[in-house]
Amino acid sequence: MIEQELELCEVLSSQAQEPAEAATDDPLLDDAASEHPTTDDASEEVERLNARVRELEYELEQRKALADRMMRECEQFELYFPEVSLRTLPDEVWTQVHAGVPLAAAYALYERGLCNKERQAQTLAARRETQSAGLPGAAQSNYFSPSQVRAMSRQEVRDNYDRIFESMRHWQ
Repeated sequence: MIEQELELCEVLSSQAQEPAEAATDDPLLDDAASEHPTTDDASEEVERLNARVRELEYELEQRKALADRMMRECEQFELYFPEVSLRTLPDEVWTQVHAGVPLAAAYALYERGLCNKERQAQTLAARRETQSAGLPGAAQSNYFSPSQVRAMSRQEVRDNYDRIFESMRHWQ
């Protein structure tokens, strides 16, 4: 579409730049000439069309640059993530790409976020598991029972004195 508009603008521009025919003595020809735009109108139209041509050329350059960038980034993505299809990428990744973040970097950040969320979920689950009152052994991991303290050597008692003292508060 842009190419067609450029061709049309070039044709109109070349037609407007052709020398105007001289006025004739024939009144019929003079009336016909007055119906056509004047040289000033034609030059304004040519200037407007030239400006449009420049706008379209700039837009075409921008689109070509964007297409080149996306081709490079897709090739780089396939190099770094050969097992991942571009069709399966979530909208979060494409939003980052449209904001200017390279494709491979946007996907890597997305993957990193998933790993962080998974790690946080595992940490939270582990914390809940140790804090759960219904699990046997949970208290033993934090506190020592009287029989465990009796079975310790003197060095183990010295090394664990603070935990033993805290454990004694929970003995009945």
